[in-house]
Amino acid sequence: MNKVLILHAYSAENAGDGLLVSQAINLAKEALGEQIEITICASHPKSFAQLSNIKILDSMPKWYGYNTRYLRTLFSARKFDVIIGVGGGYLRAGNYNEALKTLLVHGPQLICAAFNGRKSIYLPQSIGPIHRILKPTFYLLLSKLRNVFLRDNRSMSDFPVPTASRMADLAILEVFKNTECKLELASLEPIFSVRFLNGIIPIGVLDLISRFEIYDAYIQSTVRSNDDRPATSLLRPQHIIPRENFIDRNNKPRVVIAMRLHAALMALAAGHFVIHLSYERKGFGAFGDLGLPQYVHNVNNFCIDTIYSQIHSLTEDIDVRSAYKKCIASAKSKTLLEHDSILKHIRKLATN
Repeated sequence: MNKVLILHAYSAENAGDGLLVSQAINLAKEALGEQIEITICASHPKSFAQLSNIKILDSMPKWYGYNTRYLRTLFSARKFDVIIGVGGGYLRAGNYNEALKTLLVHGPQLICAAFNGRKSIYLPQSIGPIHRILKPTFYLLLSKLRNVFLRDNRSMSDFPVPTASRMADLAILEVFKNTECKLELASLEPIFSVRFLNGIIPIGVLDLISRFEIYDAYIQSTVRSNDDRPATSLLRPQHIIPRENFIDRNNKPRVVIAMRLHAALMALAAGHFVIHLSYERKGFGAFGDLGLPQYVHNVNNFCIDTIYSQIHSLTEDIDVRSAYKKCIASAKSKTLLEHDSILKHIRKLATN
């Protein structure tokens, strides 16, 4: 029985991060078979309590130090056949606070993966920004991993380690699992999914929302500092759409404007027509991979008229919605090939 260690899990209360952990588990099982032993290191282990037959370890340091079971697992990681870093954007140290959090929470796991580099693979990441003082250290550790998949061009440019490869965000695969092409909308009102950035909702987002008398809202994350409920409470939506309804593929689609990337990708996977207001490089990479670069905008610097026009066109014109779906369909084959490539790499690690 193969033993798999999954590193860098965050919290299932953030739906996007929960999805990335589920995808790491599914990839491991698809590559190595259902009968594998999985251990996960997670910052909020209780949020993953619903996972059965999987050992969850607490990777978040406390005032008294690290969990001893977690440390013992990292020190004895050689007993695992494959070590997988979940996808995401957790390796960042652009300022003091980011650097401290990354070094304390993710540093030990990255060092563990590097020391066991021949059996380590990192699923599609955005890495950075990293302060120039720390960049050589991160580069050295990442270069020791067998495979590092990066989900945006800027990360590829900043960290051109020998084993790095450009690969689409894993959540994009979920988009292609929805084979239905529903063009009729359930409602003409848009859905907005917002979050705080530096303690506020960007003024452009508020100005855009103010153009609509009636709209709905969706909350992607409810975990501590990433809780979107306070931001959503500043809006006046007609309804807050429950997550189970938002991601239900049996429902008719809506037009969705989302700030969080994985809110956008989960909406696409459910069949919605999405405009992404991105605050990080990962959004531009993902929508480029989906064939939808015109539907991603810099949340801090966008033309309100342009996005308002896109919302109106998607809402009113079935031909625009049809063209939108065709763009996604045209990107499918490349992503499926990338998915098969990841499976092959995982199998290869387990046989070394």
